[in-house]
Amino acid sequence: PEDTPLPAAEHLARHFGFTAAEARLAAALATRQSLEEYAEQAGITLGTARWTLKNVLSKAGCRRQSELV
Repeated sequence: PEDTPLPAAEHLARHFGFTAAEARLAAALATRQSLEEYAEQAGITLGTARWTLKNVLSKAGCRRQSELV
């Protein structure tokens, strides 16, 4: 599984209609980065990360983060 290539944020944005921020978050989650880790690395609040995740899940047609990954 570690050798499986992960989608680039640009591909996710095109495929799902994500904004750049949403695509970066989705790509980070695909690398098994936690939402908290992503928020810290991206320099955003956890609340902003959660709001962005909510939009990502909606656009991807998922109910949970595990479904998205």
